[in-house]
This record gives sequence, structure tokens and C-alpha cells, in this order.
Amino acid sequence: MKRLDILVSYIDENKIVADIGADHGITSIKVYEEKNPKKVIATDISANSLQKLRDKLENNNYNIETIVTDGIYALNQEVNQIIISGMGGFLIAEILERGIEVAKNAEKLILQPNNSQTHLRKWLHDNNFEIIDENICKEEGYFYNIIVAEFKKNEPVEKYFKEEFYKYGKNNVLNKDDITKEIIEIEIQDLRDVYISIKKIDTEKTNRRKQEILEEIKSLEGLLCKFEK
Repeated sequence: MKRLDILVSYIDENKIVADIGADHGITSIKVYEEKNPKKVIATDISANSLQKLRDKLENNNYNIETIVTDGIYALNQEVNQIIISGMGGFLIAEILERGIEVAKNAEKLILQPNNSQTHLRKWLHDNNFEIIDENICKEEGYFYNIIVAEFKKNEPVEKYFKEEFYKYGKNNVLNKDDITKEIIEIEIQDLRDVYISIKKIDTEKTNRRKQEILEEIKSLEGLLCKFEK
């Protein structure tokens, strides 16, 4: 499945859905056409981008509201499900932090960070959001993580006991996901390339880095063994 298809697959029907950072509204329109929502709210910091969505909506009666804003804090707290995609993990965490009450009140968060997935997963746990599902896909040479989370009001969220679960996603690791395996293989090769490039340099700093690289490779190779089916 493609990234957009996976994102929309997590949306439930008959919900009020917010698409944050909607840009030209491709995701918003797909949600409206496929998930029979009560309403879609498309937000973006760029008025020009949202105007392009408004132009698309002129010839139909889609119930898609557009709001120029830089997060979720300005949204009505009755929003049921929130999509935030195509941003860095730090920025997504910041958006959730600034609109924390809206995030907590939502039934579900569907998040697609372009990077810093470890930080975002830890932020979710630190703020008592449970990661209820994850997915990963490869599209045009890029890897996309999708994280689905919900706020737990009356019970503490159990944090991961393995750092690899935060880095790659617990479900992805336990399910021996093929794309996650490919990512780890690429990371190992990248580390080997770095090691080769500095192998002949003999300084205290470089020797320390070489040792760190060898330890990282060993750790990743151990993790990779778990993906053998």
C-alpha cells in the first residue's frame, strides 16, 4: 500500500477528521471520498496552499472546512481523529504539545513523521499516549513510518523496555517487517562505509569513533538476526 492509502485506512467512518498541514488537500479529499466523514477540517500554515484546496472545492459540496493555523490548538476539542503527516517528528511532537488538550480529547492520532521517529514515540509515551498500531511503507525510494496513537485517560501507558522498539516501532520489529529489515541493512552498510573511510586515520577521536561504529554494527547485526523467518 502507498503512504496515503495507509494513512486514510486508519480513519473510521462517520467522524470529524482534522488533516493538519493539509497543503493542497490531497489527503483531506481522499478522506472525504472514502471514509464518509461527518466533516473534514483541513489546516495549513500557508493561506496560499489552502486557497488551492478551496479552488478544488468550488465545484462540489464536500464538507471540508479550511483553517489557516500552525497546529491543532485552534481546533474545536470535538475533533475525533487527527492526521499529521509529512513533517519531522520533533515538529509533530511540538504541534501535539501546543494543542495537548485537543490531542488528548481525540479518539485517535494518525502520525507520519518524516524523521525523528524515536523522539516522537518517546514523546507519545511520556505524555501517556499509547501506540496502538504502526505501519511502514516504501514509496519512490523513501521510507514512511505511520504511527497510530490514543490518549489513555485512566491508566498509565507501559513504556517500551527496548530502545529498538522506539527507533523502529515495536510492531515492526516483533512482526519481522521486511521493510524495517531493509532499513536496518542499509544502516549497517552505511556504518561500514563510514568505518572504511576513517579506518586509516589514527587519532584519539577517530579511534574512539571507529570503536563506536563497530559496536553499533554488532548491535544492529544482532537485531537483524531476529528478522530471520
